[in-house]
Order: sequence, then C-alpha cells, then structure tokens
Amino acid sequence: MNTFKIKGTVQYQDISFGFWGIIDAENNKWRPSVMPEELQQEGLQIEATLEKAEEQMSIFMWGTAVNLIDFTVI
Repeated sequence: MNTFKIKGTVQYQDISFGFWGIIDAENNKWRPSVMPEELQQEGLQIEATLEKAEEQMSIFMWGTAVNLIDFTVI
C-alpha cells in the first residue's frame, strides 16, 4: 500500500451531482472515493492519510481519485 499524508481543507464541489473533495496547501485536489459523513463540512481543516485509487471511469473531471485511509480534524 503506497500511502501519503496531506493537510487540507474539505470543500463541496457542485459539479454534476456534487461531491466532497479536499484541497491541500499546494492547491492539489483530492477526490476521496468515500467521504465519511463527519468530514462533510465546508471548510473543515483535516490531516489525512491517502492512497491513490485505481478508478475505471468517472463523471467527475476534478482532482485525483484517492482512498481515505485515516484522518484527523485539526
């Protein structure tokens, strides 16, 4: 498992059907495959452990698909 850590801000993206994403300090955009309900808060600051996800095809043209392994609200 190739994981990495980021610090970022949770943001709702009103694209297509809408989804939650994370934007890190370097302005990289991360799109978790599943965003836990407790993180679905606009502007929430988190530290997260992610791994890049293998995705087939997506309707979302935003960010890099990732699996959210662990997180802490900061």
